[in-house]
Amino acid sequence: MIKAISYIRVSTVGQGQSGLGLMAQRSMIANYCKAHKITLIKEFREIKSGEDHEKRPEVQKAVNWCLLYPDFLLLVATQSRLGRSVFFIASLIKKKVHFISIEQPTANDFQKQIQAAFDEKFLEDNRNNTKRSLQARREKGFKFGGNVKKLKRTLKRKKRAYLKRIKRTIRREQKKYKTQRDLTNRLNRMRLKKLNGKRGGWHVSEVHNILHDLSKLK
Repeated sequence: MIKAISYIRVSTVGQGQSGLGLMAQRSMIANYCKAHKITLIKEFREIKSGEDHEKRPEVQKAVNWCLLYPDFLLLVATQSRLGRSVFFIASLIKKKVHFISIEQPTANDFQKQIQAAFDEKFLEDNRNNTKRSLQARREKGFKFGGNVKKLKRTLKRKKRAYLKRIKRTIRREQKKYKTQRDLTNRLNRMRLKKLNGKRGGWHVSEVHNILHDLSKLK
């Protein structure tokens, strides 16, 4: 009998209170366990950003469990829920923590580290985009303080509107081009406009991030 524990995470209190992110992750893991006759023993749940694993006590408990019981699997809905750090994912592999992302259940150690690189780049891009937007507002004389939250909400709305505009195009081309690199090349040939207004110039990591965002778009 295969035994496993699960780790589910959302980044904000709002997501945690709504239960939307947690419920979706829990459902993915439950379906995988049922399909593969895996017995889920325990669930670790956390409402924390994925940036710093050392500040996430529940993920540390999950890892320690697997170190104590090496035969257990650690199941996560997507690898980014476990963490977006190349160093952290590599350390789990080195410690022989056997974790499976339901999104990519057949991924080997090399593929897991490649995914970690994409996830870390995604986090860095988001951080840099926010910094650039704030700097642009400063240069226009925008005064910060109580307006920071309002600005972030505005940026979030703009990104959501952009994703809705390109969703049909991306999904259509995704059916024709199975790898992210081929899809990236296609978007560049189409000169599809990016969120910043520029046409073309897409990188694989950006396409990966867009696909990730579209998967969460309701």
